[in-house]
Amino acid sequence: MTKDISYAELLNQDLPLKSHPMYAVWREYALASEKRGEEIALFLERYGKLSGKDIMDVGCGDGGISISLAKKGARVTGIDINQRVIERAKQRAIEEGVHVEWILKDVLDKDFHKRYDLIILYDIIEHILEVNIFARKISALMNKNGLYIYIILTNYSRLIY
Repeated sequence: MTKDISYAELLNQDLPLKSHPMYAVWREYALASEKRGEEIALFLERYGKLSGKDIMDVGCGDGGISISLAKKGARVTGIDINQRVIERAKQRAIEEGVHVEWILKDVLDKDFHKRYDLIILYDIIEHILEVNIFARKISALMNKNGLYIYIILTNYSRLIY
């Protein structure tokens, strides 16, 4: 990843042609991921501090949630199976001046030695073929008192927790 290509430029390389009917929606959704991450961080802070917590963001996409949590002092691991979104997330983190451990891998295919205080599953369950296996894997990744939060969107403008 080089600083010569901005996050926005990387995103534009990956989007369809501007004439595509979904271009504006997909672009706005990607650009707003950090705003959604900030909302999630604020929500989580109601229940305790994030600073110093080990958090995994499964299906991290462009890294909006991961970056927002890292800004709050959390030690964040973002994992995704899509190389291009991990590349964009890395660039975005550089631009925001935060450290996130980015992993390009399916969470089911990776052996983790680390355990997490919190695991975030943001709008990904519909992509999971073996939900029972996935649930066991997520449970095994949590600290003794760890928890996971699954967040779904009913539409792109309102979060449901």
